[in-house]
Amino acid sequence: MTIDDKRYWDQEFASRDAEMADAARPRSLSERLNAAIKRSNLIRDGYGYEAERAAARAEVDELRAQVQTEDAARFEAEWTREITIERRAAWNAALRDPQYRARNAAKSVLVGKVQSDLGFTMDALKTAVARWAL
Repeated sequence: MTIDDKRYWDQEFASRDAEMADAARPRSLSERLNAAIKRSNLIRDGYGYEAERAAARAEVDELRAQVQTEDAARFEAEWTREITIERRAAWNAALRDPQYRARNAAKSVLVGKVQSDLGFTMDALKTAVARWAL
């Protein structure tokens, strides 16, 4: 079967339709976002599919906004002012700890080791410090 054969395209479109149906199953919010992105990528190119593409893009944008709102709420709940102060003190103490300095490693390795030991990232700490103006 060649690419010019109609059966090839029938199978290709049937495969894409099956993937789109699988991507439509209800899941968690982040899984639904990934499925919507996948569905929007599977929509056929060409004339006549613009409305379908626009609807898929709108769904992706809406789900992205929901995920960002959910992530922001989770971050706010986890990084209270008191927790931020504690974690900042723990971060500074870890950087002064000779256990980390004795390794003579690159700064990125040091930061990675501290992050894995403390259980939070430097970026999250920076965001929380800025949020609470500490």
